[in-house]
Amino acid sequence: MSDTTYDISVVIPAYNQAGLMVRLLDSLAAQTLAHRLEIVVVNDCSPDDTGDVVQAWMANDNLPCATQYHCLEKNSGPGVARNAGLKLAQGHIVCFTDTDCVADPQWVEFLIDKIDEERDIIGVGGSVEPLSINSIYALYYHYNHTLEPLKVDRIPYLITCNCCYVRDCLLAVGGFDETIPFPGGEDIAASIHLYKKGYHFAYSSGALIYHDYRDNFNKFKRTWYCYGYGTSLVMHRL
Repeated sequence: MSDTTYDISVVIPAYNQAGLMVRLLDSLAAQTLAHRLEIVVVNDCSPDDTGDVVQAWMANDNLPCATQYHCLEKNSGPGVARNAGLKLAQGHIVCFTDTDCVADPQWVEFLIDKIDEERDIIGVGGSVEPLSINSIYALYYHYNHTLEPLKVDRIPYLITCNCCYVRDCLLAVGGFDETIPFPGGEDIAASIHLYKKGYHFAYSSGALIYHDYRDNFNKFKRTWYCYGYGTSLVMHRL
């Protein structure tokens, strides 16, 4: 690192998404706060070229942000990958998103603006729009605001395609649930543990992520199975 202070980290768990990585990474390098960012990519032992693509992108000497790359020894799921990134992250605030997303240029700026540690607001979630609305599945997710925080006075949980946390607070509750091997529930568990400690979350409408939704019924069905099963595991453990 240079003398620049990188006080914000963005952690990305990656599995078998070589074709999507550069699109996301370019959107992070274009952030209004890119000069304060560190990007941490954790490769969940992908069998494709994800690692080569990420490392080639990070080799660019003209990047405005710091970078870290780490590859897990075996495929372990998003909870393990996010926790590995959380531990590697140097930022006081750690943002999370996914490989099938693209960040609006002011995403990080609006997201961290709502953090208020004096009022115990240590986590923030943002808006999620479809990257394309050419499928009925994208319209369904968009209409139901599936990947956004609940708009209530006390937001109970955040979703990791678009959120940030104060790093030390998230580490103190053990980070994300590592026993769930697929996307669904591990992020809710982390939020609930923090919520039960007396911490609060906020919503930032300006913190915008564009999501590339799955475009066929089998993938749609698989997604909701994982959400339902993972969440049921979490709720039975609380």
